[in-house]
Amino acid sequence: MSSKPIFVVVNAFSKQGISIINTLVEEGNYHIRATTTRPVDTPAALKLKERGVEVFQVDSTKKSDFNRVFKGAQSAFLMTPAISYTDPDYFKKEIEYVKYQADAALEEKLEHVIFSSVDSPVLTDAHRAEFKFDILTCRTIVQQYIESLPFKYVSTFNLAFFYSNQIEFIPLIRNEDGSAELALPLQPNDSLPYIDTYTATGPIVSEFLKHPYQYNRAVVPVVAEYLTGIQLAEIFQEVTGIKTTFRSLDRQAYIEAGGLNAAPELELLGNRLFEIWDSTAKYGYYYKHRNTNLSNEINPKQLNWRQFLETTKWTGESYQEFRDKNNY
Repeated sequence: MSSKPIFVVVNAFSKQGISIINTLVEEGNYHIRATTTRPVDTPAALKLKERGVEVFQVDSTKKSDFNRVFKGAQSAFLMTPAISYTDPDYFKKEIEYVKYQADAALEEKLEHVIFSSVDSPVLTDAHRAEFKFDILTCRTIVQQYIESLPFKYVSTFNLAFFYSNQIEFIPLIRNEDGSAELALPLQPNDSLPYIDTYTATGPIVSEFLKHPYQYNRAVVPVVAEYLTGIQLAEIFQEVTGIKTTFRSLDRQAYIEAGGLNAAPELELLGNRLFEIWDSTAKYGYYYKHRNTNLSNEINPKQLNWRQFLETTKWTGESYQEFRDKNNY
């Protein structure tokens, strides 16, 4: 067994987990344990083992599984497990399952826990009436719970909108003439924060581990840049050479465009996703006192949209093709 301190990464094969493991394995300061809900003999898990990572299969609904993984560890990254956005009990389950992780970490006497959260603009009764499908506030509730526990250090980061989520959830529309259309549930001049989670998450976790006191009970927004839908389309065209235009979608058009009106559970998914975009456009993604320049100061190598496209060579192919091409 390695004499290095043990760091646990919950959800090894999430976009965030992949980035954290890549960074910490490269730095070599920690022995890494990683959790997955999949069998530990899958090709992906075996590749992690070849890199010196211990892989544990867990049931996200069982706190005892996390007690087993956290035993003897110094610190850990906690995050929401994979709960379907079509689950009507998503809000309740997210709070419950992350609390299992936090409670197990406390019982196993971890010194430092790191959490991936979001700010929640849906706080007032008026906001709740406007956004009936909110699924962000639960993350804020869990963050407050973790910070209230007597860990020596708690550090939190809030990731901006993922560039890769654009690829996964809102596929580029390709026209017969070879041109493309980026259709988003935004008005043309709505400006949103963006980040490449595959390359930005690991460095911020590394920063927290190197300076735990500095970031104790602190929140760092992880943002590369702010862009409008028009700018996303223009930069995509400049990098790829594919003529691309932006089109704004209202709620119903967004749901229909993704085929999310085919069943009640899919319509629930569509409404939940739409309101993430809509609430951000109307009320912001981060609380106004957040320093959204901080992560660029910590990690000047964060990829902007142009660099992300140039690095990944994405030209509109499916999310699975994108992942395969970039070994994600």
